[in-house]
Amino acid sequence: MLERIIIDHFAIIDHVEIEFNHGMSVLLGETGAGKSIIIDAIGQLLGQRANVNMIQNHEDKAFIEGHFYLHDDHAIKDLLNEAGIEDDEELIVSKEIHRDGKAVCRLNYRVVSNALLKRIVPFLVDIHSQFDNQDLLDEKKHIHFIDQYCQTELEPLKEEYTVLYQNYISKKKEYLHMLNEELDVEQIEYYQACVQEIEDAHLIEGEEEELEAEKKKMQNFEKINDKVQLITHLMDDEGTLSALQSVSKALEQLSDDQDFQEIYDQYMDLYYQLVDNYESLLNVYRHLNYDEKRLDEIQ
Repeated sequence: MLERIIIDHFAIIDHVEIEFNHGMSVLLGETGAGKSIIIDAIGQLLGQRANVNMIQNHEDKAFIEGHFYLHDDHAIKDLLNEAGIEDDEELIVSKEIHRDGKAVCRLNYRVVSNALLKRIVPFLVDIHSQFDNQDLLDEKKHIHFIDQYCQTELEPLKEEYTVLYQNYISKKKEYLHMLNEELDVEQIEYYQACVQEIEDAHLIEGEEEELEAEKKKMQNFEKINDKVQLITHLMDDEGTLSALQSVSKALEQLSDDQDFQEIYDQYMDLYYQLVDNYESLLNVYRHLNYDEKRLDEIQ
């Protein structure tokens, strides 16, 4: 429910604040008094396209702000939570229209996109124009009304139906093409051979992905081998592990001193982690197999 609206420098309105009470509110005034402009301002809060011509002359921007009472509308609150906006009982919607054509929309004083505004505010306000009722007589629009009424529940089903229907149309087109296609004996024998070859391959779902992964690992073997040999050289031949062991022995001799005990414990934890990590690396490497014939078979 719209409880209050504030309009500044919008069309012929300098400034106006309108409070709406429960029940029916009526806007009265002579032609040109600004009744339609108030409705247009509410339309801006609904996400309608902004126009710089709506800004009063000699002003840099127009401003509209609406205060809405949310009741217990779970659909709106779910959308607000999805957008990371707190769902208090009151929702404050505002829009600034700048002279350079830029429009800034806010929900509870947080800047949001016009697209999000269009998704949320229509749950709060419906604007009906003169002769709108005549649309009810147009049979072409009936499905649109049903879609709007059942939007949340219907949208996933519509998307699923659309995918299935498009797939059906594609298959039907392919089927009709095959029915109308005149095949000679050689083509029939060729297609039969193709089917037999596919059946003889005993294809398994997901097999291609597994083969791709195995091929990539084999193709990377040379690179992996070079790096593992370098690491082994540094850890063993260059004596990195031996040097770290010497450091641990030296620290162990200092561990009797309470000041060094914590440093020694931390170092030993890191040392054993390094050793375990190195062993894991070698273990993975030992299980790698490079077989040129197998690579050819995979390809």
